[in-house]
Amino acid sequence: MKIVSAAEMRAIDRATSERFGVSSLTLMENAGTAVAECVWSEYPDAKRIVVVCGKGTTGAMDSWRRDGARGGKGCASGVVGESR
Repeated sequence: MKIVSAAEMRAIDRATSERFGVSSLTLMENAGTAVAECVWSEYPDAKRIVVVCGKGTTGAMDSWRRDGARGGKGCASGVVGESR
């Protein structure tokens, strides 16, 4: 896995949107869904998961709220930092 800076990730997102016609909201929703699936597969017996994110697009957080709470498991999320 390659770790990228925030500026690099914005460029990657922009290129994906332009080249493949995928909206930034869809990218964020897919990211949130992927995180939820990964967390629940790694911690299937967890009673509650808490996710804290920095400021930025909230599409991933919306998706996490939806997909993270599946199966009646508790899910909490929060955003920290100043709004843009």
